[in-house]
This record gives sequence, C-alpha cells and structure tokens, in this order.
Amino acid sequence: MQGQFRKHIKRTFVVTCSLFIGWVLYSLVSHRIWSTEEQYEHLLKVFSLNTHGMMVGEGVTRKQEMLRYINQQDADIVCLQEVLVYKNPQRFTLPDLREAMHKYPYTYYDFKVYNSRRQFGNVVF
Repeated sequence: MQGQFRKHIKRTFVVTCSLFIGWVLYSLVSHRIWSTEEQYEHLLKVFSLNTHGMMVGEGVTRKQEMLRYINQQDADIVCLQEVLVYKNPQRFTLPDLREAMHKYPYTYYDFKVYNSRRQFGNVVF
C-alpha cells in the first residue's frame, strides 16, 4: 500500500514538473522573456506548499489563515501536497477547498482514500 502511495506522489510530481518545464521551453523559444523589465509580466508563478495534512486539528481560523496566505501569493499555478479533506459536510471537504480557491478555474487532485471518512493527497490549481 505504501508503494502505491509513493507512485501517486511521484506521478503527480512528474506531471507538475512536466507542465512547468514545457512552459519554460515554450517561453524561451517563443519569447525573449528576460530581455526587458516589461516582459516579466509574462512569467509563470508557481506556488508549492506542503500543508502537512491541511491544518488537521487546527480549527477553522487556522484553515482560513492558510488559505488566505495561499491566495495572497497570486500564483498562476498552486501545488498543494499532503492535503487532507473529509467527506462529512460538517468538516473541511473538497468542495470547501475548491470554493476557497475559486479564482483558479481548473483543479487536478490525486487522493488516496484514508478511510471512509477522509481523503489524503495532492491538489494542483
């Protein structure tokens, strides 16, 4: 079971890195993005954070603070590792996370089901 989890982590990491490398290569070939200060606007900002279980047991305030911090980074792509979400609507769920990250229209997630009540994994916005 541990081997499968590591494969999921590696696959998610490879997909994220591939997207980033592809963008860098495209930018180098198509644009001279480092030639003037004005062109820095075209840079891709990637934010990655290991959430260590997405604030388990920290209360609503801590979750809101972390999500506010993530949104303040104003990144084009947000990669979150070790995200823990619950299936019970009274707890922090995947729809809650999507709502908090509403400015990102696309979401990719790869969760391992911890048990019937919660899921654990990676999310890319």
